[in-house]
Amino acid sequence: MVRSHARTLERSILLANSSWEGTLTTPAAFRGLVEFAVADSKTINDGVASPATVGVITAADLLAARQLMGKYGRRPGDVVYVVSLDAYYQLLSDAEFQNLNDVGQTATKIRGEIGQVFGSPVIVCDEFPTKANGAPAVVAVNPRNFIQPVLRGATVESDYDVEYQRRVLVATQRRGFDRMFADAGQVVAVLW
Repeated sequence: MVRSHARTLERSILLANSSWEGTLTTPAAFRGLVEFAVADSKTINDGVASPATVGVITAADLLAARQLMGKYGRRPGDVVYVVSLDAYYQLLSDAEFQNLNDVGQTATKIRGEIGQVFGSPVIVCDEFPTKANGAPAVVAVNPRNFIQPVLRGATVESDYDVEYQRRVLVATQRRGFDRMFADAGQVVAVLW
């Protein structure tokens, strides 16, 4: 139950309630990081449109995303790269990311960081949509510009279902997510 809540929270911050099938559908509740980037026209498409070809993610793509962030990407410690599992494996084959000083010694298990690129932490998230041309692969974000208020803490309710002779547990919580400033550049998405 706890893992389910954690995965849902991670997916909602990344994609909100949207389903990604080549385009982003606007959710009713709030927008996720990818939707902020798409709405602000802060995306880098790594693939080729015709014929539709999936690109290869490199450390240069992460640097380009940071440069597109403008003033929000100025300091490397203020930028966090959230990458899909497929993008992470491609980064591992990139010589710029593979350097022992960038991956081996600075990786930390506590914060979920698996390495650094140009002084910014890289975190793997498995809630990205399926790898396809135009789908998001990486999000570069300045997390200090986003807030996540807890509207209601986690609540667990239980009931006994007599018909099926089992105990039913239902856990809920309410959270918000929004950026503090309306200007663009706080988040950039790199698309396959």
